[in-house]
Amino acid sequence: MNILLVPNPFRDVGLPVTSRVARILSDLGASLRCTEPLGGVLQVSPQQGAEWADMAVVFGGDGTILRFARQAALCDVPILGINCGNLGYMAEAKGEDPQSLKRLFSGEYAIEERMMLTAAVQRNGCEVFRAECLNDAVVSYGNLPHLVSFELSERGQPFAHYNADGMVFSTPTGSTAYSLSAGGPIVDPVMKAILATPVCAHSLTARPMVFSSDAELTLKVCAQKKGEAYLTLDGDCNYHLENGDRIAVSVSPLTTRLIRFSHVPFGTVLAAKLDQ
Repeated sequence: MNILLVPNPFRDVGLPVTSRVARILSDLGASLRCTEPLGGVLQVSPQQGAEWADMAVVFGGDGTILRFARQAALCDVPILGINCGNLGYMAEAKGEDPQSLKRLFSGEYAIEERMMLTAAVQRNGCEVFRAECLNDAVVSYGNLPHLVSFELSERGQPFAHYNADGMVFSTPTGSTAYSLSAGGPIVDPVMKAILATPVCAHSLTARPMVFSSDAELTLKVCAQKKGEAYLTLDGDCNYHLENGDRIAVSVSPLTTRLIRFSHVPFGTVLAAKLDQ
């Protein structure tokens, strides 16, 4: 079995957890590659590793999983998350567990499918940017909060106008991230829906909305200080926006596949994480 190790050196400082897991997997007969320098293991880029691997073991918090999720989805590589961070909603394990790792070889695990979003920027009738995200696509004013005028449409029909600091388009997986902080609803992550949550809207009537998975949403940037608004995907990928840009958001054909050893009700996970 080909297994890619994806550590976060800022979470697993010195990579002690990654090293111990690598030894266990190697003893079990796995062929290993790693995206960071790790003694005795060939280092590869995330793209090279995803193209080669049967599965990936990701060490860190949810942010580490998010950064690798796009590449994993493109190559249809399932992810086992080992939490070395804080909340870790998506991580299945904490630290190394030889018995759990053996289950990767016996097939005693389930795959949980998580929907993703595609966000595309249209400028003067042309598409200038397109990418996928697992958590959220956020339109905001960058580092300094500032009201931006937005118009939201569904299948070309305008139905809402916002003056707000930003807008969060979220998957159910991302409903416990920025969308939650902005006042959006919490949605079971295995569901399929698109959440649209305005950030600090200057209105008494602006409310978060939940759309079906076949919705085709478009957000038009109507007015802002030139060159200051951004589209940010999963808190990592930024794209500059201009007045008149349209951001099209829909469900992606790609999915993130998470390895699960046991079924724990989402409400139980949520209660445990939010109590931390």
